[in-house]
Amino acid sequence: MIRIKTAILMISLLLLSSCIPVNTSSQTNDNIVTPKASKHSVQGTWGIESKEQIADSSNGKADLEKGDELYFDPELVLMKSRYTTTPVFSSKYVNGKNYFLYKYGNHEAVQAQIDKNLEVISISDGERFYQDILMLDHNTILFVYSGYLYRAKRKSDTVDKNLITEYIALDREILSGSKSLERIDTALLLGIRTADEIEGRSVNNYHTYFIRKNEEGNITVYLTRDLFIPRQNSYWTAEHFMDYTKEPLEVIKAKDIGIKEDSKNSLSSKNKLITTFVDPNYISYMDTKEGEPGSDYNMKELDNLSGEPLKITDLAGATGLKILSETTSKEAAGLGIDPKEIDVQEEVENIGIVRENGKWVFATNLHYEKEGSVKTKKVNLNIVPNNDIDMDSEKNFSWAKIKNMVPDAIDAVSSPKEDLIVIQSPDELLIYSHEDTVYPIASIPLYGSSSIVMEEWASERFSSLWEEAFKSTERIPVEYSINQ
Repeated sequence: MIRIKTAILMISLLLLSSCIPVNTSSQTNDNIVTPKASKHSVQGTWGIESKEQIADSSNGKADLEKGDELYFDPELVLMKSRYTTTPVFSSKYVNGKNYFLYKYGNHEAVQAQIDKNLEVISISDGERFYQDILMLDHNTILFVYSGYLYRAKRKSDTVDKNLITEYIALDREILSGSKSLERIDTALLLGIRTADEIEGRSVNNYHTYFIRKNEEGNITVYLTRDLFIPRQNSYWTAEHFMDYTKEPLEVIKAKDIGIKEDSKNSLSSKNKLITTFVDPNYISYMDTKEGEPGSDYNMKELDNLSGEPLKITDLAGATGLKILSETTSKEAAGLGIDPKEIDVQEEVENIGIVRENGKWVFATNLHYEKEGSVKTKKVNLNIVPNNDIDMDSEKNFSWAKIKNMVPDAIDAVSSPKEDLIVIQSPDELLIYSHEDTVYPIASIPLYGSSSIVMEEWASERFSSLWEEAFKSTERIPVEYSINQ
């Protein structure tokens, strides 16, 4: 009997301790207690009751409006034109006001948000869908999308099963291949670096092409300055420019296009900064002195450009460090250098990503002294990143096939569904469809020495979303021809 009473007492204490509220009011950003609920609070059907800009926005109009319905279910999340049938829900508690200040800055609309601990539910599908939902109470939610703050009210705790069945069937049709390749709506954001000579100095300019082939096979091409980057639930730009305020500095600045206020998320150098790779999370660049050896690669998180460069161990762990050591030692021996002269610990930040034969590869610059001068050699590193770098090095085409299609090809990118190939020659971009790899369906002239630094693909519903966002930027005229 004593044992039974003791067991009951222990269980009661455990249950009581699980109900103690967590005090996170002193924490300043997204903090950290994960609710243990089998059913997420946001599940059900909701109606949008208000929409408010949280900043001066250049992100165009969002397609969500007052009165629209939202649906959240383990098998379907539907927010008008955005949906996923494979949602993953995670949640944590944050201070509501601090959350908005941390995420969206000191805007007037943010100041009114509730200064107490609230549940934030993050929804993603591992591809292009991502959304944070802030639960004000059981019947009220807040969320930010495309530069606007939305408030919605619960209409039901469930989602219509017929709606779920309809969207699951639509996704299965696409995934099963019953939708032919020539009928797939595909979009590409292609970032290009072009080197020009201005007053005897080499200058790099950056542009982004938006290329779309819709279900009817029609090609659309737009062009904008800078690198236009699709992120989880927003669009950013990476801008390159010279700052002559005090002394000439080359600057890379990244910011959300929905927020016009000046961004402090930037890096600067007296040396030339050459971007070699950008994806939704990271940027790789080379910091090099004009006309001098000793340039280094660097990688940084896109939303922390002022932070320290990532190390090889950040990207690929201890295995990456081992491969860096072994590869540089082998290269040094091949150059007639004593491998002991290579200090690997000095090179752990000298890591970047570059294009080579239609693939993204990791690289470092090996610096060595020979015949009285310092020389530099690019060395590829066969490492596999242990984080979310979007390299996609396994292409669905062979480089030999590309060279057979275009003998003077410099580079090429192919859509994940294999319905579109864009090949770069010395003076143009050639666009091929899946059904005809002999004759390009369109071509875009290039001027100057150009290199691909970004490729981001979308299909189906995301193609039109990307186009609307891209059209809201300050576009520049683009030449291209459609081959009938």
